[in-house]
Amino acid sequence: MKLDLAIQKLGAVTTVTLKGNVDEHAEAVFKQAAPKLAGAGPITVDCGGLVRINSRGIAHWSTFLAALTEHAEVRLERCTVELVEYGSVVPSVFFDAEVASFYVPLRCAACASETAALATQQDVAGGDLTLARFRCAACGGTLVGARDLAHYCDFLDPDAD
Repeated sequence: MKLDLAIQKLGAVTTVTLKGNVDEHAEAVFKQAAPKLAGAGPITVDCGGLVRINSRGIAHWSTFLAALTEHAEVRLERCTVELVEYGSVVPSVFFDAEVASFYVPLRCAACASETAALATQQDVAGGDLTLARFRCAACGGTLVGARDLAHYCDFLDPDAD
């Protein structure tokens, strides 16, 4: 699925909505969008529509995000599990952007179904996910982290060992 990038200006904030794959073909999309966003003021990037990311795509993403954060405050919302996993391994994936919300992979303790829930940095403060508000859609059971949460959230503190 080709990457689709939509730009919308609402008041002082410019919103960039991403849908599709960030792969070797994303470079042209990012290069075309970057000049349109120069001097745009605060930018919110909605990453919730990303489907797949590969290593070549993450390189193009990094170049694009570096250009945005050089001249504007950038806020990332709805970062997908795959994007967070890249960011936990390579912290520069997020540069100076604020990661406002991201999906956390969860597993139901009762029925073992897997899902992802939208979380904020406050939800995972201290390396622990506040799970009380997350319930399994299939059975209503308690959801637990499907990955080691401390490692998964490494991107929140890139200077930590």
